[in-house]
Amino acid sequence: MLRYRTFPTTADLGVFVYGRTPQEVFENFAYALRKIVGGKKKLKGSWEKRIELDFPSLEMGFFLWASELLFLYDTEKILPSSARVELSSTGLQARVLGGKLLSPPKTYIKAVTMHRLSFRKINSRWRASLVLDL
Repeated sequence: MLRYRTFPTTADLGVFVYGRTPQEVFENFAYALRKIVGGKKKLKGSWEKRIELDFPSLEMGFFLWASELLFLYDTEKILPSSARVELSSTGLQARVLGGKLLSPPKTYIKAVTMHRLSFRKINSRWRASLVLDL
C-alpha cells in the first residue's frame, strides 16, 4: 500500500499521507519525513523518544505531529526510522525510534505549514495532507 506521495506547489512541497487507520497515517508521516529529508542515507546511532500531544482535531494533531518531528530534526538532527502512535479523541502518545542524519539533507525543510491541511477518510482509507516550506 502507498504510504505517502508528494505533490509540487510553488516553491514548496506538498505531501499526501495514507493509512488504513488514522494512527497509521501519523506513523506513515514519520516514514515520509525520513525519506524526504534523508533519502536513502543511513542514520547513525539509536534514539528513542516518547511524544505526547493534545489537540482538538485530527487535522490539528497531524500538523502538530509533523511540526514536532521536524523540530527534532532541526534541533538534534534526529530523523525517525519508525513510530508507534496511539490516538485518543483529544491527543496522542507516541514512541518514535530514529537516529542522527550526519550528512547534508536530501531536502531541507524550513517549516510545516497549514496550507492544504486536511485529514479525512476517503472510501476505506484515510488521507492527510499538508505543505512543507522548503
